[in-house]
Amino acid sequence: MAESTQAEQLWRKRRTGVLLGLLGWAVGVLLGVSGLSKFVDAPIYDAFARASDSIPQDERVGLVYVGDRDVALYRETQGRWPWTTRLPHATAAQVMYEAGALTVGYDIMFPEGADEDSDFELMESMAFFDAAVHGVLFQTAGGTRWSDVGLTDRALEALANEGATFGTDPDTTGLLEGHSPSMPIDLFLEGSEAMGHLNPTPDHDNAIRRVPLFVRNEGLLYPSLAFRMAMAALGVTHEQVTLDLEGREVRIEVAEGDVVRVPVDPDGTMWVHYDRPIEELEAILYSRLDDAAAAGKLTGRHVVIGVSVTGSRDAWRTPMGVQCPGFLIHGQILENVLTRRFMTAIQPDTYPTGSSELLVHVCVLLGCVLLGVIAASVEPRFGWSATLVLGAGPLVLGYVLLTRMDIWLTPATSTFALFGSGFLGVGYHQIMQARERRRIRGIYERYLSPQVLARVIDDPTLMQLGGARKELSVFFSDIRGFTSFSESVEPEELTERLNEYYTAMIDVVHAHEGTVDKLIGDSLMVFFGDPVPQEDHALRSVRMALDMRDRVEELTTEWIARGVHPFEVGIGIATGHVAVGNLGSEKFIDYTVVGQVVNLAARLQGGAKPREILVSDRVRELVDHEIETEPFGSREFKGITSEVEVFRVVGPR
Repeated sequence: MAESTQAEQLWRKRRTGVLLGLLGWAVGVLLGVSGLSKFVDAPIYDAFARASDSIPQDERVGLVYVGDRDVALYRETQGRWPWTTRLPHATAAQVMYEAGALTVGYDIMFPEGADEDSDFELMESMAFFDAAVHGVLFQTAGGTRWSDVGLTDRALEALANEGATFGTDPDTTGLLEGHSPSMPIDLFLEGSEAMGHLNPTPDHDNAIRRVPLFVRNEGLLYPSLAFRMAMAALGVTHEQVTLDLEGREVRIEVAEGDVVRVPVDPDGTMWVHYDRPIEELEAILYSRLDDAAAAGKLTGRHVVIGVSVTGSRDAWRTPMGVQCPGFLIHGQILENVLTRRFMTAIQPDTYPTGSSELLVHVCVLLGCVLLGVIAASVEPRFGWSATLVLGAGPLVLGYVLLTRMDIWLTPATSTFALFGSGFLGVGYHQIMQARERRRIRGIYERYLSPQVLARVIDDPTLMQLGGARKELSVFFSDIRGFTSFSESVEPEELTERLNEYYTAMIDVVHAHEGTVDKLIGDSLMVFFGDPVPQEDHALRSVRMALDMRDRVEELTTEWIARGVHPFEVGIGIATGHVAVGNLGSEKFIDYTVVGQVVNLAARLQGGAKPREILVSDRVRELVDHEIETEPFGSREFKGITSEVEVFRVVGPR
């Protein structure tokens, strides 16, 4: 019966653990879908990115910029930035071409003309390169359309020529919507129609982790500046590029059998793979291009040109932890494509439709159920340990995947779900444990000592319903002459005297960690060795009997002084095998012992004179090293089939 009850309780805990695991998983998913998890995922991603190994800057990518030093040099002649002449840009372009740069891309807007000569000179300088890509900035929220911004016919023609569908249906995609572009002047479009958008998509903390590879406008798609430069560097046309949002990739068919696959999210954004801290990037100032050694580093390179001056609004935070100008991010994207080093994102909290995300959901769901079952079924310390180990799993896996395999597995949702399941499971177990402790205390505190009760509460299996065969020591005491005394006093006085007597006796029982079995009128039954095992149970019972005899003498002295009739007690102790455990039902139980030894202890008590302690031969054998006894002779007792050797306790040796 005890095993059945334990099995039912365990099944109940496991069943509840499954439900709690499902609840924890659902809470984690809701946190992810609501977008709250991004506030945790973002700093985790940044920390993992900074922990990744740095690789040297690719020799095919060059970085040139206008800095504070250049602004200071031209301030006297050209005024404050932006300059009113394109001469510095034209001169820089000429030097880069002569140094052997292959293509250039401008993260600088030229929406208005300057002086005609410098504009023409810059246009001619741009025409020397294999490709010169202009920066175009689209409006992405509200505003007017092309027809309302006064675009020239040449600008409209360039937009029509450079826009493409890239193998997808623009009307059915979730791409970034753009309108009302800021275009370069017509003169520059005569030199080169190549253009790429400059639209950033910073996260909630103004950090650039993802970039839109395309902006959709008027039914056509326009690649980003860096991606358009990559197309030029690889020598591919628009027809060789395919945007496959269902497959979450952009395919660049460089040559037959040679395809560059750029992983993207369902909204067409690409995760920037930052290969090194920003401070390790080598960028050349305009004013340093007159240094042959510096300019020579641009030979055979595709150069991104930008601005990094004090007060510029083109400054963004990156996962590498510092603010940087936009042209450095464009350079990193260009390098990602040319080196084919990308970051692949698996985001079950954001895009649960892909096979990878569904697999993660299934794994996390199973993990939550497992953790809920474990946490609800085992001790809290083991439940917390399991929660810590399994809950940290997504973080550890996320770190390994990002730093070793360039895969970003967002861990926040999974971590929330697992820790939530573990927390719910442990909480449930602790609530059930507290309820069980209260139940046990209510049942057993009336006959267990505080020390024994504490151990039983810690291990309730000690008191399971049922019986077990054990060798124990059983103690009986009885008040001599109690019947005549009870007839001579009022019930109230009798009750008061018995309460005083039993209070003193039970204090002695608890001091020796005995288990009170019964109080029957003037008789007290105690046993030792269970529910908590006690190897010295016989010695404990005899020592308790001696202390009880002394305590009765103290009470006798007090009662005589008060002028009341004293009690005299006889004691019997036997040791042997009994059946011990909870007897009864689930609603009413009694923790007791049954067997011939119980009968023997009662008979020994019945044969003891006042203040006399009689014990069986087995008791004498177990305590002889510390307790002095003397033979009392062989006795026949009712209900005992053979004679019993009886001994009288003299006292401690």
